[in-house]
Amino acid sequence: IADIAEKRGLVATPNAARDRLKQQQVADSLHRPNPPSATAGMALDYEADDSRLELFVNDIDYYDHNPRTAMNAEFEAIKESIRENLIMSPLVVTKRPGARRYMLSAGGNTRLKAIQELYLETQNPRYAKTTCTYRAWRSESYVLAGHLIENEVRGDMTFWDKANGVLQLRKQLQQETEKNISL
Repeated sequence: IADIAEKRGLVATPNAARDRLKQQQVADSLHRPNPPSATAGMALDYEADDSRLELFVNDIDYYDHNPRTAMNAEFEAIKESIRENLIMSPLVVTKRPGARRYMLSAGGNTRLKAIQELYLETQNPRYAKTTCTYRAWRSESYVLAGHLIENEVRGDMTFWDKANGVLQLRKQLQQETEKNISL
């Protein structure tokens, strides 16, 4: 472009006024305060629904009412996948009202166990933390249903585990709604 402009007799001349204005704007910007941070004064443990958190794997609890009681037959394959690629689908965590620790909210017990084992076996810092999606607490039945769904989608559950899980969910829903729910 410079060659073509020169052949046509066009010469680039600096725009001194424009350059002085830019220099003045830069100098002025150095003397202005930064805008206030939107997070100033926000509690450090603030969790927004569907926000991403990076948590130490040992700071996450398994779901204590997980309907899957039998070991996931795909455990070794899942562990090997995590060894190579880390956890590709973030764990979903929540906190019960008043709880200090995070727990799994929608499946993920097998993935959590695998990455915790990898960290314990290797002490490799790449397995020390994992990215999680935080879900605000809704109810015990919501979490239980999330685990039933996730376990069914991610790996075969035994008929026994499914049946007991559904009965557990029915009992929990009856307790929360104070209504009798038929089978």
